[in-house]
Amino acid sequence: MINSDDAPTDAKISVQTALSTPADTGPGTAVTVAASVAPNAAPSIPASVAPTTPATVAPTTPATIAAAPPASIVMPAGSVVASDPAGWTMAVDPAWSDTSTNGVRTFFIQPAATSGDNVNVTTEALPPGVGIDAYVKAALSTIGGAAPDFVLAGQRRDSAVDGVQVELVAWSATLPGLPKLAFLQAIVVTPTTAYIATFTSPPETMPNIAQFVEPYLLTVRGT
Repeated sequence: MINSDDAPTDAKISVQTALSTPADTGPGTAVTVAASVAPNAAPSIPASVAPTTPATVAPTTPATIAAAPPASIVMPAGSVVASDPAGWTMAVDPAWSDTSTNGVRTFFIQPAATSGDNVNVTTEALPPGVGIDAYVKAALSTIGGAAPDFVLAGQRRDSAVDGVQVELVAWSATLPGLPKLAFLQAIVVTPTTAYIATFTSPPETMPNIAQFVEPYLLTVRGT
């Protein structure tokens, strides 16, 4: 699901594609591309030093804090752990605005902001036998099919100290109903669920901010 505050209601779309069909996945399985909120303002500095932007809608709430982070996950300095009933945890900057946009848990990286560069986490239930390789391949195929100007800017696999494999994918595209945007996604796949943490920013500001956001994305985990 790709949502935008700035797009008209009928422009909000669900982008899906069938997974490639190795024997253990079966045909016709759909992969939903992670939700993203189109920024309409973008800071060029990390949230921890960005000026406060007054909220334009209902006040946001602090990040929900888990009891403690997993001991083996490297936490960015000064971060806290956000937990969610959807079954994921992730380190966040406590200054980020924690809110819900179009039903998606969204962290705007400017304190008190309700628009602009943001991070969100989505989940997707998976059929048996779908591993991270098949999921990532299908997701990229989906995006490429939806956006003729899709550009894969970078991709790597991290094996964290807790044994979890995290796929980090950077790409840009103009998706239906949205302006051209850049995305940095961390993807974790368990036997039953995919967890996707997505940072969204205009292409011109992504390089300046991604280096600060990436360490947070890499901590996304399923509970």
